[in-house]
Amino acid sequence: MPTIPTSNDLQRLLDEALAEHDAVGAAAGVLVGDEVVTAGAGLANKNTGITVTADTLFQIGSTTKIYTASLVMQLVEEGLVALDTPVAEYLDGASVGNYDEAREITVRQLLCHTSGMAGDHFADFGRGDDAIERFVDALVDQPRVHSPNEIMSYCNAGYVVLGRLVELFRKQPWHAAVTERIAQPLGLVNTVSLPEDAILRRAAVGHMPDPQDAEAPASVAPVWSLTPAMGPAGALTCATPADLLAFARMHLDQGKAPDGSQVLTRSSVKAMREMQVKLPSRATLHAAAWGLGWILFDWEGARIVGHDGSTLGQGCFLRLVPDQDVAIAIHVNDSRRGARVVRHVARALFHDVVGVEIPPEPAVIDDPGDRDLAPVAGTYQQENYDVRVRLVDGQLVVDMLPTTDHAKQMMAPKHDVPLRPAGGNDYLFDDGSGPTAVAFAAFDGDGRPKFLHMGFRALPRA
Repeated sequence: MPTIPTSNDLQRLLDEALAEHDAVGAAAGVLVGDEVVTAGAGLANKNTGITVTADTLFQIGSTTKIYTASLVMQLVEEGLVALDTPVAEYLDGASVGNYDEAREITVRQLLCHTSGMAGDHFADFGRGDDAIERFVDALVDQPRVHSPNEIMSYCNAGYVVLGRLVELFRKQPWHAAVTERIAQPLGLVNTVSLPEDAILRRAAVGHMPDPQDAEAPASVAPVWSLTPAMGPAGALTCATPADLLAFARMHLDQGKAPDGSQVLTRSSVKAMREMQVKLPSRATLHAAAWGLGWILFDWEGARIVGHDGSTLGQGCFLRLVPDQDVAIAIHVNDSRRGARVVRHVARALFHDVVGVEIPPEPAVIDDPGDRDLAPVAGTYQQENYDVRVRLVDGQLVVDMLPTTDHAKQMMAPKHDVPLRPAGGNDYLFDDGSGPTAVAFAAFDGDGRPKFLHMGFRALPRA
């Protein structure tokens, strides 16, 4: 049976993790059945000295995608939207790309990131309620990354399109739909999607390292959030650990709200957890597949669903263990050391609460054999950066070069980072912040891969 920690135990764990990894702030919560324990530690804002408590709001980043997916499934339940209908049929003539296959992209493909759309287009369309509409209208100029269903490639833009569907059918801004159809029925008083609502509460700010000096202490991020047009994908939504766990409680409880009403039907909750696409590599986050919104995990036979999120200097970790009626939420506000804090806290909680060990980080293989590595060398391109894979003295090395203003704000150029073999087509990229899994995929007859899969994204070979 799962064992919930005391608030003091959770507090000690957060304090220990922040001290060991020299990070700014964190909050966490554990749900077991109807019991919830939360805690906070460190600083919400280095400049003001405001501390993190259990009631501090953090941006949840891409974990917002589960909220957007839930709103879309409500439309499906009402017969307003069909999962396998091309999304273009719902968009009042708008197109999601400048290529023929854009007309074929379905709602299901957007939910599970197999649409082939260019996914990380972060253009700013202002703060008005028309920002999402304007973002979607501008997608007509975007190229494709791959054909629909060819491979899984994480797609923020696809979730903005889903948010626009919600706006069209609900005849209200996406953020209003989140409030009316999720937050209010669940009693989530500390879940907000507008900065003017967040500022009324104890809200954390992000902290980031100097892009030119990754080892410098993290300082307050230059802006608080990503562009509002990215809201449905994860730009603005904030929540406390307790509110995030209350949302998880609804999904664990077959879509029911505390008053017994159905926010989602039982069939929608089940469908969201069903595998839609396997991942090219299981090394990234130890994930196996994607459902309709949820990432699917299989750790030591335990069936787990979840999602992570990151914004400008903030991060979020959410995992549900449906068979044990458990959920774990972790928030951090330090992009330099936050991922290490999350790993530290998550490993301890899964061990102590669930009785499951999170799989260890992928291991480097000392003797990769006689494989010819020359065919995988080349340049692989994403909207915001280029990844150049070079073969130097028999060893693959990577240069990661930001190419847009957004990317340059988030990261410094990286040069000569070794790409270590980890078995099969998997490799590990470690720039000092922790290993990132990389996989080559879709090989031609000459052994040349069509894609580099990194950070869940398929980067086409230039």
